[in-house]
Amino acid sequence: MSEKPILFVWDFHGVLEKDNELAVLEVTNRVLEEFGHDVRATLADINRMYGLRWGDYYRRLVPGIGDSEVEEMVLRSRDLGRPAASRHAKPQDHAVAVLKEIREKGHRNVVVSNTAQGDLEFFMDLVGVSCYIDESHGIGWGRETGKAKVIGRYASRGDYRKIVVIGDTERDIDDGLSADALTYLFRPGGHDVGTNAHNTITGLREVLMELE
Repeated sequence: MSEKPILFVWDFHGVLEKDNELAVLEVTNRVLEEFGHDVRATLADINRMYGLRWGDYYRRLVPGIGDSEVEEMVLRSRDLGRPAASRHAKPQDHAVAVLKEIREKGHRNVVVSNTAQGDLEFFMDLVGVSCYIDESHGIGWGRETGKAKVIGRYASRGDYRKIVVIGDTERDIDDGLSADALTYLFRPGGHDVGTNAHNTITGLREVLMELE
């Protein structure tokens, strides 16, 4: 194509993928039971905490729990996590079609997630979007390089006509705004969370207006 392409920067969980919170709920409650705790998480609990580390789930659900037990529960959660995700996680509605159309029209898709790189690749394969992703960045927790810096590096190259960031949290939007990107807040339930996003959408196909 004669002009520079558009770069679409996607968050992953809750944007290109859905229903993994059901896997997290399953794992959390199984581990709580195995370790002898009577408390059980609800889906509402998981939705409030979604995106935290495993250890944070257990510290919030079992106040006063010891660090050594938390470490053991985290290890068990990691053992159970991928099989549970395989039972529950799905591609977000229209995700594959949207990513495919973006690629077919000569533009690029990049995923930037707080998920560790190995886990991110597993999930992208699981929900069938890997073949439409040009690059992925699984930042993980405790890394100095956050989403904003990754997006900023793309912006500084000057290789793209514009950068479009799609996420489902205020932090995703702020990271995009820090790189002067055009931002889309994805809220499939239809409720806004009070961000400064340029656009709030309920379906991923709405992003395709950037190709017109």
